[in-house]
Amino acid sequence: MFKKIQLLSLVLILGGCASMTPQQIDLSDVPEGLWDEYKVVTSDFRLGNPNTSMSRRANDCPGQPVARGISGAMCVEVRNLSPEKNCNIVSSTFGNGYCPKTYSNDEYGRKTAQLDGIMAAGTAAQNAVLAYGQNLSRKMQEDGLNFLQTYQLSGILGSNSSMAEGEESLDTVLIEQEDFSEGDVLAYSRFGFYTQCVTPTFDAAYNVALGSWYYRIAKNEPACMVPANAKYFMPGYMNAKSTESAASFVYPYKMSDKDGLLSLSMVEPTFGMKAFSKENLSSPDDISQHLGFAEKQSNVKKSLSVAAVAGNSVTLIFVTSINGELNESEFVLNSGTPKENIDGVDVTYISSSSKKATLLIDGQF
Repeated sequence: MFKKIQLLSLVLILGGCASMTPQQIDLSDVPEGLWDEYKVVTSDFRLGNPNTSMSRRANDCPGQPVARGISGAMCVEVRNLSPEKNCNIVSSTFGNGYCPKTYSNDEYGRKTAQLDGIMAAGTAAQNAVLAYGQNLSRKMQEDGLNFLQTYQLSGILGSNSSMAEGEESLDTVLIEQEDFSEGDVLAYSRFGFYTQCVTPTFDAAYNVALGSWYYRIAKNEPACMVPANAKYFMPGYMNAKSTESAASFVYPYKMSDKDGLLSLSMVEPTFGMKAFSKENLSSPDDISQHLGFAEKQSNVKKSLSVAAVAGNSVTLIFVTSINGELNESEFVLNSGTPKENIDGVDVTYISSSSKKATLLIDGQF
């Protein structure tokens, strides 16, 4: 029974989209601003209990029970406003919930009570399906938002790229160029781990009319295995949303290889059902498979950048933030003092003009 509830709930979660095939659409057909804001949206809708239809009032909170009857006693209902829900909580002299329906003590009354009991049990089962689907939908939305707030994915390799995948460390990224202008970053630190990633070289959008669902693949945005032993690749962006409810999700991608051609499939993470697949992809033209970095929040941050460039010198600024405490240091390099080791990073001055400085960078923080 529970498995049946799970499957029915999945249909509710996806707004019925599992029963229809998403169609690829032109990017211009995606509603403007659709991907701008991530929203966690769920409903507390419940089917009304036919036994409470006469008692329920407009501002009563949904899904409230019917109190157990007490033979020979009179039942009176009381309503109290819930500030959190902004609706009325119903209680009665019989306990929590509505007063039970009364029936005549004859054959008709007994048959009516029996039918109402069957209807109430059916409604309760349907509401259980609704509640399960709504709770699962909310969890999936919250998990997606938490992922976006926790990780920043990148295909740029740093100082610890030879470390075992999944092993967390403070990594240093050196900017791979020689000519720098004022404001340019030379090196920075990041905390996280290396893992396998895939990065598509194309944009794609899909739509399911039922529920107004939109899906996307974002060009040049990596999706990575997080954690490093994960089954699927998680993207660093929202990629599923309903225009009807504004519910937002981050769904993972699954890569498969058949006869040398790749397919990228979006899957629903709880049950693994496929939303759509982009087929017949080649690597690296359509999609690249590579080592990437999953960056997490850290209480240690370091960066080295160019503060100023003159005709015969360059001024560098080294900024550290450790447990929220900010420190800045300046270093001036020129032909007389061409080299400086800054917290493990070697910077060598080659030359400079009024706008650019040529520098060599090596090492790590």
